[in-house]
Amino acid sequence: MRRWPVFQYVEQELYREHELDVIYTLATCPTIGGPASGGSYGWTWCATRQPGDEIGLTVAGMVHVADALREVELFLDALAVLVQTQRSFKPSPTEVKAVEIGATEMCDCLPPAWRLDAAGLAGIRDACKHEPSTWHCTAQPVEDWVLTLSPFVRQYTGLDTWEAYLERVIEVLTPQVPSAEPLYPSPLSLPEAIDYLNAVWRLHAERPLLRIGRAEAAAKLVLDCATADEFESRLSGLCSILDPVYLPSSDGHKLTDLDAYLQGELGEESADRASEAIGDLRALFDLRVWRQHSGTERRGAAGMSRLGISLPVVDWADAWQKVQVRTVVALSALREEIETLSPS
Repeated sequence: MRRWPVFQYVEQELYREHELDVIYTLATCPTIGGPASGGSYGWTWCATRQPGDEIGLTVAGMVHVADALREVELFLDALAVLVQTQRSFKPSPTEVKAVEIGATEMCDCLPPAWRLDAAGLAGIRDACKHEPSTWHCTAQPVEDWVLTLSPFVRQYTGLDTWEAYLERVIEVLTPQVPSAEPLYPSPLSLPEAIDYLNAVWRLHAERPLLRIGRAEAAAKLVLDCATADEFESRLSGLCSILDPVYLPSSDGHKLTDLDAYLQGELGEESADRASEAIGDLRALFDLRVWRQHSGTERRGAAGMSRLGISLPVVDWADAWQKVQVRTVVALSALREEIETLSPS
């Protein structure tokens, strides 16, 4: 195990050697899990991405680096020791006892081929903080550490290869859920959401909020999407409808102006919900700008993250469906809050 570099070093080196934006690069790395799963897991870990924070690779990241495969093998052997320790624990019928293993015991239980010094043992302890299999285990940051085990590690029994380990991580962090009908199965759901919002806005402002200037833009909303070019075309058509919006005061306003207007017209809770919906709609513009203009990687990464789209995009039809669903949800939330407004 080795000490990892600080974030400032990685940010500068990625730009100097490859002209890569570290924030955008990290945003495009695959991740899995989330709050409901106990945490998010991907190729890298970093506390807050401040200049002095260490940033390192997880097992999922290290398997892509030939020089790091030995660290992967060490972690898997250490994990096997932890699993065996937890499985062999004999509890008391009358009191709770911690399941623990110390650094010295870990060294003794590892295969003889591993001759670890204090730094190597500390590396095992630190790696446990960043792997889903050992997230729930705790250890003090001291040289002669003691690791308190969680029953959670039993889910990682009998894993001899990194492929098997990562398959188990994916299985654990993405539990099977019952299949459900699509939230908006009809291709007309998006045009209908626009029409419903306009109808409610007319009651408030005596004219539609969104105006469809060209029939072609509306037609794009119901077409299928199979390629990157088709995705870009559908997205452009949608953004052309959402920009501009028409407020009671005058024509030609933007979504940010609508947000400011509703902040003054709605109660605090309703205004916050409307603002979140507008934020989703603005993410569409971030995504479109990134698709059409260079130097907009940060906006693109932010838009993709908000809309639940990750790179590389394998299924453009799925990406377009996510855009449709998020847009319908946002437009519906706006309509529900605008319905509470009195005529201007």
